Formats: sequence, structure tokens, C-alpha cells
Amino acid sequence: MILFSGTDTNMARAAKLKLMLAEIERYERDYILSADVEKLVEYLWQKYRFEIPTIHFEKRVIVDRGESGNGVYIRLSIPYEGSREVLGMHPMTYQGGCPDGDISDHAIQITYNGSDSGYILATIEREQKAAEVNLKFVANDLKAFDTELQGRARVAIEQKRSKFASNMRLVDSLGIPMLQREESPPTYPAPEVRRKPPIASPPVADKPSQRYLKFSN
Repeated sequence: MILFSGTDTNMARAAKLKLMLAEIERYERDYILSADVEKLVEYLWQKYRFEIPTIHFEKRVIVDRGESGNGVYIRLSIPYEGSREVLGMHPMTYQGGCPDGDISDHAIQITYNGSDSGYILATIEREQKAAEVNLKFVANDLKAFDTELQGRARVAIEQKRSKFASNMRLVDSLGIPMLQREESPPTYPAPEVRRKPPIASPPVADKPSQRYLKFSN
């Protein structure tokens, strides 16, 4: 794919927020009431943030070469660190001329053809500069997203906690005792985060009293 030519940054931000809020909505009452809010916000931020890549053009190497018409082809591999998905995002301000390459988790591979070394090198440098410019544009589009992500997570968590707490108080106000049952304490495994090292889900405090009815979302 051509670098920085896919989903625009605004749509990418909206999609990330939607995924995060859907995860919060799935949290059960006991977890959301017992979890440390700030630790949970940090966990969600780490999971759903965009990690701006660093492309190491200076470390490019030729991984394949051969004949092509009257000239040659070379295949470059350029390592990078950071989020793969960001390399495909279309910035709101865009400069054309980016290379068409294959993006893996750790490198970008791009093929160049030509019969003149000066032409090949000029093409490589021109496309590299276009990629660098668009990466800066994407980074600028996303620079406020970290704050937005944390703020939206905190509000959603607090709203859900408030809803459950209100429901529990309503049931308690009825003055009717709850049948006591011995149950094994629930566990809350942390979801897998594939694009980063595993992030531990925040621990929870002691489980709230079981004398409250459970309410569905």
C-alpha cells in the first residue's frame, strides 16, 4: 500500500474511541466498582493510544535485487518502531509522492526500478522526504488524542460506576434482605493487547457485598 493513504486520522481517532468505550461498557458491576479509576484509565490509554512511529531511513538495506527490463530492480527494507496502523493513516493535510510498500510489524519494504543509479537514488530520496512530511502531519493530527482518550475513559468509567452505585442504593433502600450464597470470587483477566507488550489489568479491591442484586447494563 502507499504509505499514509488509508483511513484519515479523524476516522481513526473515532474508531479507537468507539472500541475503548465498548470495552468499558462490557465491564461488570463488581469490577467497575472495585477497580482503581486512575489505574484503569492508564490501562485503557496504553491499550488504545496511537504510538507515533520512528522510521529509520538511515538503516535501509537491500534485501533483493535482479534484472528488470533494460535495468534493475532493488528491494529496500527500512526498519521502524511504533504503531504499524499509523503508517497507513491519511493526515488531514497531505503531501503526495509517498512510496508504495509492504508494511510488516517491524519494517517497510519498497521496490525500485531503473537503468540509472542517479534516477533510482533520486526517487528514493524524494519518496523518503514525502513520507517524513506526512508522518509529521499525522503526528500533529494525533498529538491531542492522548489527552482526549484519557478524559473520555475517565468520564465513561465514572458514569458507569455512578449508575451501578445508584442501582445498589435503590435496592438497599427497599429494606428486604438478600439471600446469601457462597460463591467463588470472580476473576478479571486482562484482555490481550497484540500490538504492544501485555498490559496488566488494574487490580481490584475486596469484592462488594453480595447482598445486592445485579443489574444488567
